Order: sequence, then C-alpha cells, then structure tokens
Amino acid sequence: IAELREDYPNTRFSQWFLDPLNKKGPDYERNKSRILDKIKVVDSTFLTTSPDALEFLPKDLLPLFGGSIFQNNESNLLGQKNEVALLRLLFLSHKNAQNLETDHIIFGTGISAFELEDLLITRNFKKALETINYMRDHDRQNSAPIIWTIAKVINSCLSSLQATNRNSALANNGVWASKIKYYKDFIKKAEIKEFMSLNNEILKIDLINKGILKAETWEQIERVILMLQDATSLQN
Repeated sequence: IAELREDYPNTRFSQWFLDPLNKKGPDYERNKSRILDKIKVVDSTFLTTSPDALEFLPKDLLPLFGGSIFQNNESNLLGQKNEVALLRLLFLSHKNAQNLETDHIIFGTGISAFELEDLLITRNFKKALETINYMRDHDRQNSAPIIWTIAKVINSCLSSLQATNRNSALANNGVWASKIKYYKDFIKKAEIKEFMSLNNEILKIDLINKGILKAETWEQIERVILMLQDATSLQN
C-alpha cells in the first residue's frame, strides 16, 4: 500500500473491517493487530456495525438513521455509540428502556429528547420551536437527535393511522404506554396523506443534513414542525 501511495499520490486508501473488535469477542487481539498494521498507510478505516445493534428500529427508518450515525460521526466511534444509545432510548418500550443511561440525550436547552417528543404530541409547538431556535443558535452541529425525535413522532403517527389497531401500532414503534393516549389524541383529526408528506419531508431533511440536498437544515426542521402543527390541528 505504501508503494501504491507513492505511485498514486492523489488516491485515497481505506480499509473496511468486518470482523469483531469486542474485547470479549473472538480473536480480539488478532483482529486489532490486523487493523493497526495498516493504520498508518490508509486515510480512513471503516467498521461495519452488526444490523442486530439496530434491530429495535422500525425497518423503514433503518436506512435513514443507520446512514446518519456514520455520516454525523465519521472517525468518532464514541459518538456513533452515543447516537445508537439515543435511538435505542427513543424506540424501545418503557420497560426495556428503564435501565439505560439518559445523560447524553439532554439538549442545550435542558430539554431531553423525551420532553421534545412530549411537547410535540401535546401540541406545545411554541415551546418546541423555542427549543429548535435555541439549538440553532447554540449547538448547530447537533441537529441529528432533533431530527430523529421528530422522525420518531411522525413515523409513529403514520403507522398508527395506517393500522387497524392503533394501540398496537404505537407500541410497536416504541411509544410508551403512558403516551399512547396523547398520540391518539394528537392524530384524532389527522389524515394519512398529510403524514406521508411529513415522512417524505423528514427524509429530505436527513439528506440536507448530510449535504446531499442544498438547504438550511434548521429552517427545514422548523418548517416540518409547522407542517406537523397544521396536520394535527383540531380545526381539521
């Protein structure tokens, strides 16, 4: 590889590693040595996460969140681990989430991901927008958890609207039993087509956040919250 780098100085070299690197896993020392052996002659190293680590996510959201975890934390394994932990908290049932740490899901305003979810489903859009504006001014790089929280609300509502048994659909999307009644009231007069449109918008925001589409991420987040407000208006 070193010789190739000399011959092709404008080429970038990477290694993609599939084998386990858990200290308690099989062949840890051997696998670690294989990575470190080339670390000085490659520009980047990619480690593939087992799909089982994200099995708690609804399948339609897996491509969105899985790609973002890497995109937002390239070369930062701790950051990737923290974002997986946040998603686990958002989508696991209350019972399964009780023993997980929650310190890393507090936004700059002091509001947690769970509280932002509550603000949305109880229609406290004013406070939700205040949180968004604060984050935009003080922590612009931390948009992914905000996007994920909004996506969880939208996806849960859409699944419920499309289901025969709304309670089961919400529970299957990780909505805690104590919040199901609020979700059902939230979408009482909503229509499927409006939430399908919202779902498309949140996918666009993810592409914007990755730099694939050109637009201002925080403006689009605010726009989606206003669309969510209109879609769930009691005047519908």
